[in-house]
Amino acid sequence: RTGVSHAAPYRHFTDKEALLAAVAIEGFSALKNVLDKAYASFSDEEPVYRLREVGRAYVRFAVAHPAYFRVMFGPYVLDKSSHEGLFEASISTLDVVAAGILACQEANLARPGNARELALIAWSTLHGLASLLLDGQIELRSTDLAERLTAQALKVLEEGLAVRDV
Repeated sequence: RTGVSHAAPYRHFTDKEALLAAVAIEGFSALKNVLDKAYASFSDEEPVYRLREVGRAYVRFAVAHPAYFRVMFGPYVLDKSSHEGLFEASISTLDVVAAGILACQEANLARPGNARELALIAWSTLHGLASLLLDGQIELRSTDLAERLTAQALKVLEEGLAVRDV
């Protein structure tokens, strides 16, 4: 469809995995931009709202860009550290979530603990929801359903991260 031969990409990439790694880097860059915008949409005084918006943005990105999402997180590039910039690009998206959790911790709105590890748990929850939606395991009749499920997942995460009186 692009008007070039099947071998043309190999003038720029050593193999198929290198090509897919470049696509994944592009996807992570796009996701990071979306997450950064979501993060910036609320002030420092509103860390919980900021974190919720980052979560919503993650699921919305997955639903809107399923091809990127699948290449970024699929089995196509197993060793992200073997491709220059790919590991860093993937970690930079996690850093946005970790910053949101750290801000909540500093405002005493999230339990103490390693912000990066808590971010991995939050990310895993939303990633699982996004994957189920994309794989048709949850019938996506409308984007309203995705939004409602995302809101419910975020509520569960928020309650789980909340500081508890002992």
